[in-house]
Amino acid sequence: MPKTVYYNGKFYKKNRAVLPISDRSIFFGDAVYDAIIGHGGRLFLLDDHLERLLGNSRRLELVPSYTFEQLSDISYNVVKKSRLTEYFLYIQLSRCAPERAHAYTDEQKTALLITVSPFVLAPPQKRLKLITAEDKRYGFCDVKTVNLLPAVLASHRAASVGCDEAIFVRDGVVTEC
Repeated sequence: MPKTVYYNGKFYKKNRAVLPISDRSIFFGDAVYDAIIGHGGRLFLLDDHLERLLGNSRRLELVPSYTFEQLSDISYNVVKKSRLTEYFLYIQLSRCAPERAHAYTDEQKTALLITVSPFVLAPPQKRLKLITAEDKRYGFCDVKTVNLLPAVLASHRAASVGCDEAIFVRDGVVTEC
């Protein structure tokens, strides 16, 4: 069964989805997401996942163009359209902009991306081997990745108070503008 993709009101098959280059998740990582497993037309703890998604959205000043109820209805509609029995639903909210710029405006439309893929939760067949790893996710500010979320938020704050730039400082040292 092909993966079902929903983007801003349109359905696509796997590898046929069309996202505008202005979706800020592409260049800036300016998006929030959640992931939910489901079975038989039900999404596991959907309300909890949507509350976390919308809460994370608010923390990034990303004002959704969708209500809680709309997100719930759309999620179930996407699941129904997929015709899968067991599935993995990915839901993402991002900002769209007319051009590539760190700063954004509060009026920018929110994009909604939802994918549904087959998922089978099988009991473990063997004992798992695990390692621990240092959490370095936020220690790479000097690496130019497409996750520019701190720069996005700082640029917006600078623009909102009439400034042209935000200067990042760590331990009293300027690290980047």
